[in-house]
Amino acid sequence: MFFHALSPSEAILNNIKIVDSTLRDGEQTAGVIFNKQDKVKIAKELSDLGVYQIEAGIPAMMGEEFEAVSAIAKLGLKSRIMSWNRPVLSDIDTSLKAGVDSVGISCPISPIHLHFKLGLEFDEALKLTDKAINYAKKHGLYVSTHMEDAGRAPRNFLVRFALMAKESGSDRLRICDTSSVMDPFKVYETVTYLSERVGIPLEVHMHNDFGMATANTLVGVASGSEFASVTVLGLGKMAGNASLEEVIAALKFLWGVDLGFDFKKMISLSNYVSKKSGVEIPDFRPIIGKKLFSTESGISLDARKMGKKISAFSAQDLGLVEQLVIGKHSGPKAVKNKFEEFGIQLNDEQINIILPKIKSKVSELSRPLFDKELMLIYKETFNS
Repeated sequence: MFFHALSPSEAILNNIKIVDSTLRDGEQTAGVIFNKQDKVKIAKELSDLGVYQIEAGIPAMMGEEFEAVSAIAKLGLKSRIMSWNRPVLSDIDTSLKAGVDSVGISCPISPIHLHFKLGLEFDEALKLTDKAINYAKKHGLYVSTHMEDAGRAPRNFLVRFALMAKESGSDRLRICDTSSVMDPFKVYETVTYLSERVGIPLEVHMHNDFGMATANTLVGVASGSEFASVTVLGLGKMAGNASLEEVIAALKFLWGVDLGFDFKKMISLSNYVSKKSGVEIPDFRPIIGKKLFSTESGISLDARKMGKKISAFSAQDLGLVEQLVIGKHSGPKAVKNKFEEFGIQLNDEQINIILPKIKSKVSELSRPLFDKELMLIYKETFNS
């Protein structure tokens, strides 16, 4: 099924809630370990940023993981604090001891995951999850029921599981693309299908193995999902999850949905998570790459400074600064602007003299020039 001119309604957009799973799913990135101190700081920054709910970890793992979740739950943050649990009563008991106000109860629903992860038939898993939800609700917890590997589950499994979750009192239903097999068309079809037949608040939790996590998340929201699950930097197993920074930026700059996030804080948080996780941020990564707003064109830079946006958003929108670099594509305007940054006013004759020398040096080094290299060329040209 193809969707045509999909455009989210105001009613949907005004109710979007961001759920961050950096401390749980994000930590499943190969080689990433956050200690207790790291987790507490990240949780504080996520709450300060304005995230609706933080998936803080898995208390049932015990040890420092339990201590970290418990410490976060005691902070009194604005964000709700959720733990991840199997459909096992002892997991929920441990989450209660940790002091969280919400639990995610996660169960595989695709035949292949049911067989290899649980060794159960669908009906058995359904009863197990039903019991866990009822138990959590009796203890006053907010419950998010997670359908693992929903993208490979038969439709009747999706509906039966969703109806069970609703009837058992689950507060919402998470559609997990655990194996990263869903594309925007599949997400649209699944979200609309469940919305029409079940009537329970939905959440999309998308993985990024095919580079579609952000697109899938946005389509999920536009199709009726109230909750969007993300991680900082898109951390997660294999190619990761939908990234916090991409989703909230797309909502704001493409759809005009301002969730109140401070992008300066978001960039600070991204840098901290990068440092603690050891996952480097590529220079030209969308939204937060440090060279994203570098340009070799003086005309483009002037236009941006005048408020005429070359792209959908500017460095100023994110609390950053435009950077002019001098490289292969730089012309007279760029050179003039760059030397003005040094407090040097070049006239047209000087620009015509120095520009070929700059181009020659760029070609020799096969890269843009550093400021000190530009100044050296200037001194050799005009002060010799």
